[in-house]
Amino acid sequence: MTERKWADLEPDPAMVAALDRADAGGSRAQALVSSASTKNGWSNRLADACAVMVADELRRHPTCRSLIVRPQDGGPAEPLTFVAGDRSKKVDVVVSSIVSGLQLGFSLKGMNFRDNAGMQFDKNLTGRTYELQDEVSVIHRYQPAAFLVALYFMPIAATVDKRSETSTSSFARAVTHLRARTGRLDPTLPSQMDRVDAAAIGLYVPGDVETGGEYDYADELPRGVVRYFDVESDPPKRGRPRIDTTLDLHGLVDRIATKAFPSDESVSWAEPEQ
Repeated sequence: MTERKWADLEPDPAMVAALDRADAGGSRAQALVSSASTKNGWSNRLADACAVMVADELRRHPTCRSLIVRPQDGGPAEPLTFVAGDRSKKVDVVVSSIVSGLQLGFSLKGMNFRDNAGMQFDKNLTGRTYELQDEVSVIHRYQPAAFLVALYFMPIAATVDKRSETSTSSFARAVTHLRARTGRLDPTLPSQMDRVDAAAIGLYVPGDVETGGEYDYADELPRGVVRYFDVESDPPKRGRPRIDTTLDLHGLVDRIATKAFPSDESVSWAEPEQ
């Protein structure tokens, strides 16, 4: 059987729609040569669109059909805010119930633009993760049993960035960085409250040509191609991960939902002693 390659993938219509929404207020191509505030604006619009995309897929999953899933397309763009004592934090994607409150939450982070000095996408990785850990600790104090997921979005160029071709790519560094902060041994321990329960990175193709004086980069793949990489898997130090180590959005949501809402159906019965 022939191994599937990235070149065999078709664009995900939902990701194309998310990119179109982000571009509606000014394209990524324009943001590449604009100010930091313009880049932030594009990233915020993409995050809002991706939150709707993830929520739509969650609504289709059997375990979430009886639960409240937000945001909803056409509904309020502002994420829901959870309060713990004197602290409050917003959650990008929420699966909840009236009785039990927050069941599953996604925190979306984007590293969509490279730093011109080092040509890498991971310059703000530490800052993004400090934000993530602060959000998670506040929410877990509010509801310790809530299953929280970090979902970072990075352009496919993050697999081959940085000045040196022997350097660990921004994508690979983000995977190892998130893995070290993923998984709670005991939800009741205060030392575990700033850790997410699962994490993944969405590698997407924006379809732009980047020119920055010292470098030129053009995506080889169609705009809107996207795959999701669970940080519990091992990434290549440099280059795209193999397709069989990645998931589409349906597969990612199914994996997360199975972890967040375990049931007897997930057990494979063993043969008894004869």
